[in-house]
Amino acid sequence: MTQPSTLASPPLTKLARTVLVSVLICCILGLGLSVITLWQQRSALSLAGLWRGQLTTTIDTLLDDHTALRPFAITTWALTDYLLFRQGRTGVLVGEQGWLFSDEEFVSPQALEAASIEQGVGFVCALAAVTDVAETLAAADIQLLLALLPAKARVYSNQLGRYDMPAAVTQRYEQWRRGLLEHNLHSPDLMTPLTTTSASFLRTDTHWTPEGAEAVAVALHSYATNEGLWQARNPSYVTTQQGSREHEGDLLAFLPLGVARSLGPAADTLALYQTQSGEASSLGLFDDLTVDITLVGSSYSANPAWHFEGWLEQTFHTDVVNVATEGQGPLQPMLDYLSSNTFTDNPPKLVIWEIPERYLPVQDPSSQKSVNLPSCLLSSGN
Repeated sequence: MTQPSTLASPPLTKLARTVLVSVLICCILGLGLSVITLWQQRSALSLAGLWRGQLTTTIDTLLDDHTALRPFAITTWALTDYLLFRQGRTGVLVGEQGWLFSDEEFVSPQALEAASIEQGVGFVCALAAVTDVAETLAAADIQLLLALLPAKARVYSNQLGRYDMPAAVTQRYEQWRRGLLEHNLHSPDLMTPLTTTSASFLRTDTHWTPEGAEAVAVALHSYATNEGLWQARNPSYVTTQQGSREHEGDLLAFLPLGVARSLGPAADTLALYQTQSGEASSLGLFDDLTVDITLVGSSYSANPAWHFEGWLEQTFHTDVVNVATEGQGPLQPMLDYLSSNTFTDNPPKLVIWEIPERYLPVQDPSSQKSVNLPSCLLSSGN
């Protein structure tokens, strides 16, 4: 009688077996030392904090302070924490289907708010700073178009899983849009184009995708032309895709899985784009450069991987001067620009100011305090 055939697993090579055994030994050692350390420091642990992610923070601190084989222990605990509890290190929240979120989007940030002023003034101060920038530009006959970007957690709230945005933060985006519109500032709705775009944010990164940036560029152009901030142009700008690449987002750094990286969220696929003018430049050797649009903002604008500058050039049909910078928030790049030779020597017709929601203070409805604008700007920790 013929026995049913079975598919035999391919034999492991000597190198593969060595690597596998080494990893297993390291994990066992790391886990053993971690358990001993945690037992010795059990008084510092509280299971009540497990659901809120506080247990992870406590254990991370203990491992940093007491474990001799720290790298192995960190990898072992990170893997256990992720697989069993779906948690990462402080800084990331693990959502559904491989979606990661920055915990900065779940707290009221202190940007534009000095530690010495009372709660509630932060919103007033930040709004006054934006208004002052608009007045400075208007005095030079320059229009300001605000690109207030809703948080990734707001756009993809369906992927948050067990997490909810705090009540104090839930209304922040609309509070800010109302405040800006009440001060006659131009701030179009960008929540709609980002939620109706199939993939507007990266799963493993805090930032948007090039497709999300394109949707915002189209919405900004439509608003600017409808509101008379911008006149239609004829020059053509063509954007073409230049392939794609794997992108490991910045939030993966909070999941230090080491050799077990494949067990964590898969890397994103990032499309690469290039935008070029369809017409040859008519600028002569001694002609002055004319700037029509200047882009100011954060890493959402500064990083060429998102291609926001290119999408603006395609939709507005003109060159864009990009003075956005990474790692400084939205206010400091604007203050630097307004005091630069770039602004004084070549003032644009339109300034687009990109501001991520997570940098903005939450409004305190009970606060009716007035603030001194210079002190706001000087004390901002942007």
